[in-house]
Amino acid sequence: MIKPINDGVRFLMELTTLVLLIGAGFKGEGLSKILLGVCVPLALILFWSRFMAPMAPNRLDEFERMVAEVVIFGGTALISYRAYGVKLAVTYGVVVTINAALDHIL
Repeated sequence: MIKPINDGVRFLMELTTLVLLIGAGFKGEGLSKILLGVCVPLALILFWSRFMAPMAPNRLDEFERMVAEVVIFGGTALISYRAYGVKLAVTYGVVVTINAALDHIL
C-alpha cells in the first residue's frame, strides 16, 4: 500500500527537480541560463534514464544510487535555496529526504 504511493511521490519529486533546475537556470543571466536552464536538466534526464530508473539498462547498485541521489537532490536543494529562498528549499529537501529513505527501506 505505501510503496505505490511512495513511488508516485518519487516520480513527482523527479519532475519537481527538473522544474526547479530549469526555473533557477532561467532566473540567471547570460550563459547560466543555457547551462543551468537547459544543459543540466537534459544531462540529468539522460543520466537518470540510463543509470537510475527502475528499468534502466545499467542501473546503479543501491549504494551508488544513494550517492547519486544525495548529489542530485542535495544540489537541487542548494540551487533552490539560492534561486527561491529557504522555505522552498527546506520543503523540497524534507520531502525528497523522506521519500528517498522510504524508497530504499521499502
